[in-house]
Amino acid sequence: MAKTPKFTPTPDSKRGYTLKDIRLPNIEIECIRCERVDSLERKAVVAKFGTSVSFSKLRRAPGHGL
Repeated sequence: MAKTPKFTPTPDSKRGYTLKDIRLPNIEIECIRCERVDSLERKAVVAKFGTSVSFSKLRRAPGHGL
């Protein structure tokens, strides 16, 4: 029986844009699954997560009470 290749997910910081790349004062995050839309202030997000947080991680933040 053939071995299944091991899947190694890439870290969130390696997926797409980070807050370093986008300098807008307000960032709108939309969840496609639950259709929730939140507007986040960039300064507050940077204070909580830092500038290296990826948008793939940020889009999960409203569901976790950011």
